[in-house]
Amino acid sequence: MTEATDTHPPKKTDAPRAARFKAALRGAVESLLRWVLPRTVIGDRIYNYVDFIIKQRRLPRRRMLFNDYLLRMEVSGEMLSLPRQLVSDKELCKAYVDYKIGPGRTIPTIKVIRSADEVTEDAFPDSCVIKGTHLNGMVIIRRKGEPLPLDEIRAFLDSSLYRRTREQNYKYLEPKIIVEPIVFGGDMMEMKVHCYRGQVRVFSVHPSGTNAGTLERFDRSWTRMPLKQRKPFPPISTPRPPCLDAFIEAAEQLSSDFEYIRVDAYVSGDEWLIGELTNCHMNIGWRPADMEQERLFSRELFGSDAS
Repeated sequence: MTEATDTHPPKKTDAPRAARFKAALRGAVESLLRWVLPRTVIGDRIYNYVDFIIKQRRLPRRRMLFNDYLLRMEVSGEMLSLPRQLVSDKELCKAYVDYKIGPGRTIPTIKVIRSADEVTEDAFPDSCVIKGTHLNGMVIIRRKGEPLPLDEIRAFLDSSLYRRTREQNYKYLEPKIIVEPIVFGGDMMEMKVHCYRGQVRVFSVHPSGTNAGTLERFDRSWTRMPLKQRKPFPPISTPRPPCLDAFIEAAEQLSSDFEYIRVDAYVSGDEWLIGELTNCHMNIGWRPADMEQERLFSRELFGSDAS
């Protein structure tokens, strides 16, 4: 319980159990909706609205708040546009990046696998990254020739992110597996850049050498934003990367065809590579600590369009 009026908070030992129960209940509701609702535009819209309420624990609003904006974009039919679908495919996205800003700015592709028969132990280098071009978050990193979960990798080809999330931009993508090198020796900053109307507005940064839960957010001038988060900020703010001006120019070229998109990159010193372009941040799964936090983020992202 998080309300300020709570006078009898649950014991700490109860918190993990309650969290597991809520997660299980949410999963059961979403599974039921996926089974009951038809895979049509109307069915997807109903799922998206209910999913928003479950994740955000509130009803959507017509205001220019970040998550509400994403929901409107998701149910508008925009996600089925060809550019949105193209950049959702991790292989085709590289061709888009090459077209917009020139070659050499994406992670090299070692190979693309299109059938389960091609998934064998000797099909992969000793060190590589393996993921579905049509999926999100399902990644296997191999180091020093360690054994691979081949059945899990083959299962990528049978998985559908659309069926799991009803994100329509993934609905018609061809199932493929892409194999890439581990760039910068794995020592790099992960930078997710929110762009609106062709301008870089907010940086979400996972600093090099930190765990995945460590996050800093910066405005365009690289001033750290005071957004609350579960894990504490690093004691010293991550310094502005020396390549930032060049990267901003590239990100704005990449975002120019979209009202909103997130440009994801890996940065090491004065070097950077585009990882992918993301249409819908966390599938509307980021829930700020309170509404003022979301307003702060939204004002920075939308500028004069914010409400």
